[in-house]
Amino acid sequence: MGITLDNKLHISIIIPSFNRKEALLRCLDSLCNQTIGNNKYEVFVIDDGSDDPYFDIDEKNWPFTIYVERQENKGEIFSRNLGVSISYGQMLFFLDDDIELSPNYLEIMYKVFRRHPTDIIIGTLIPKFYNRSNIFQNACIDGNLRTSAAEIDLIENLSGIMVVGRETFNKIVLHQSSIRG
Repeated sequence: MGITLDNKLHISIIIPSFNRKEALLRCLDSLCNQTIGNNKYEVFVIDDGSDDPYFDIDEKNWPFTIYVERQENKGEIFSRNLGVSISYGQMLFFLDDDIELSPNYLEIMYKVFRRHPTDIIIGTLIPKFYNRSNIFQNACIDGNLRTSAAEIDLIENLSGIMVVGRETFNKIVLHQSSIRG
């Protein structure tokens, strides 16, 4: 059984995509069976100027709330920033369109996020021969993330994932803006 989210925390999944509709559909299909409950997150697909626009993606009867936003081709950074600007969740989940999540992935990331709301959690592709005792060394920016073996197994096969709190994201963006002048 999935966990219950309090009313303050909501997950926004932001998926930039460009000319990879079939991969995107597999990614979205993997979100259908999340143990956290489909009504606990919203999905934002940012179509980054695909040759065959994704307008019909939100016509499927998905079991979660989905928004498809189209922009002219500007790249992943602009797509992610657009997703943040139109989303509401306190936990931002950036997901590449070719990633298929295991059913308990969002639930585990939510639990980690609850324990470490100011950390940035980055999924990384880890080869099988990687030293398992250091598996999370590259999975967060400040090295403070502590996790269980069950959570570690989940990260081994994934890349193209980042989880960050909205407050932390906003601080980073404001800091970068002040540096650039």
